[in-house]
Order: sequence, then C-alpha cells, then structure tokens
Amino acid sequence: FCYNALMQKLLKKKKFIIIVAITLIFIGAVLKFTVFSKKEVDPFTTITDQTEFDDYPNKPIGLPVNPAEVIAFGPFHGNKNGGTGNFHSGFDFLVDHEGVSYYAIDDMTVESIDLFQDFGQQTNHPQVNIMFKGEGPWSYFYAFEPFGSQQADADKQLTMISVKEGQKLKKGDLVGTLHYVADGAHVHVSVLKDDTHSCYESLFSREDKAKLIPLVRVTADQEKKLCYY
Repeated sequence: FCYNALMQKLLKKKKFIIIVAITLIFIGAVLKFTVFSKKEVDPFTTITDQTEFDDYPNKPIGLPVNPAEVIAFGPFHGNKNGGTGNFHSGFDFLVDHEGVSYYAIDDMTVESIDLFQDFGQQTNHPQVNIMFKGEGPWSYFYAFEPFGSQQADADKQLTMISVKEGQKLKKGDLVGTLHYVADGAHVHVSVLKDDTHSCYESLFSREDKAKLIPLVRVTADQEKKLCYY
C-alpha cells in the first residue's frame, strides 16, 4: 500500500513538472515570435544601439535640408563589427542643382569657417568646413562640397555661406547654400560628443528618418540603412 501511494505521488509530481516545462516552452516561443514579428514590421528596432545619445538635450534635431531637394543620402559607416572598410563620419545630403539651402539642425554657435583642400587625394575637391559649438559636450560639423576641382569653386562656395564666426544660430536658421559644380555635390553633416563622431540617427524624429531611408545610396544587394557598422 505504501509503495503504491508513493508511486502515485511520484507520478503526479512528474506530470506536474512536465506540464510546467511545456508551459514555459510555450511562453518562450510566444515571446520569441513576438520579438521577431516586431522587427519585421518595424525596421528601426534593428538599428545598432546608440546609448551615447541618451543624454542629448534637444531631441529631435531638425533636418539640415529639405528632403524633397535631396537626390541621394550618404550613410554613416563605422568600424563596429568589422565595418565595411569605408569609414564615413557623418551623413551626406546630395543634390543635383545650384543654390540648395542648408540649415542648422539645432541651436549652435559658429566656431570656425575654413577653406579646405586635400592635396593628398588623387581627385581634389576643395570645400568649406564649418565647426559649430552646441550645448555641453556637443558640437557639429558641416562641409559644403561643390565637387569642383578648382580653388575658385571653394572661393565661390565661401561667398554662399550665410553665417560668420561667433554667430549664434537657432534650429532652422540658414547656414548657407551649396554651390553645385558637378555630380556628387553635397553637404556633409556630423554630430560630435566630446569631439568623437558617431552615427546620430537616433536624434532624428521617426518621420524624418522615414524620409531619408529611401534616399540612401547603396548597392542593389544592400539593405537601406542610415548607419552601417
């Protein structure tokens, strides 16, 4: 009698353990399906974590140019997870005609405006570089690149810059217009924290990111993203 009672208790305990295990497996499967389903319908959940921008004071930032005038978008290329071999420290906003206006993406103060020419490159593209100081550790970098090969192209671009050193800008204020010389003309925009470049797509509103994604210039076999690591 005692033996039979003991066996019945063990069988009941075993059945309970099996039921609990099956329940846990089912719950895990449901959670896993929910996570993967969410990623399929929401491309922005797959973006690499960007915790370095959690303390940015004025989210969201604005776009530096009207997306309707942009023909292509050059994404950020980082070095994480092997990268792509092509480091690119910010975003490029390419246009195909003269005089497109570019604006401040946040409140900022003009620190410096410089002509730049990289004689070390085989194809030389003079440009105008502008550094801005933001709040706390934040700073911004704009490069107006007409994609010409002559010093006169950069000189012309300099006359189309609307700001001066020491000037304080509000988000949306005009920085300058781009002198278009050839295909590839664009303005490069970077956001830096403590002088370090990072992908700053998390600072854009969801609506603005959705406007930029279709403009990303990549090869046909690549998924369009604002940042690659």
